[in-house]
Amino acid sequence: MTKEKQPKLIKQFDKRSGHTYFYESISYWDSEKKQSRAKRKLVGKLDPTTGEMVPTDGRMKKKKIVTSPVPPLTAIKRSFYGATYALSQVAKTIGLTEDLKVIFPTDYQSFLALAYYLVLAPTSSMQKFNRWSELHHLSYDVSRLTSQRISELFQRVTEKEKQAFFKA
Repeated sequence: MTKEKQPKLIKQFDKRSGHTYFYESISYWDSEKKQSRAKRKLVGKLDPTTGEMVPTDGRMKKKKIVTSPVPPLTAIKRSFYGATYALSQVAKTIGLTEDLKVIFPTDYQSFLALAYYLVLAPTSSMQKFNRWSELHHLSYDVSRLTSQRISELFQRVTEKEKQAFFKA
C-alpha cells in the first residue's frame, strides 16, 4: 500500500547566479540503491524587491512568445515614376495635354499614356502596353486599355480630328 506523497516547496539559493529559486520536491525510496531520492521541479524564483515568488516554467521550455497581432499584408506596388513624370511635364509645358483635351475630351488621357509608351518603349508592340502600364506610374487609370481597346481607340479617330490636332 503506497500513499501519494504531497510535494513540498523548497527554497534554494544558487551561488553561481546569485538567485534564490523555489522547487517542488517529492521524496521517494529507490529500492535498487536502497536510498531515499527526491524529484525536484522548478516552480519559481524569488523576486529580490518584493520577496515574493515569481512563477516560472523551468528553463523557459514552455515560454510563450507574446507578439502583437500582425496587421494584414497590403499589396505593395513598385512602379517607375521618373520618365512618365518628365514626359507629363513636357506635355503640359508645350500644351500637348490641353490640345488633346480639346480635341479628344474623353480619350485624351489614353492618348497621352500611349504616347508615353511609344516614347519609352519604341520597339514594343501595343499588345505589351497593358503590362508596361502596370509597371509605370500614370496619373490616370488605363487598365481598360487592352490591345483590342487600343485598336478601337485608333479606329475612332476621324480625319477631321487628326487635322484639328495638327492645326492646334
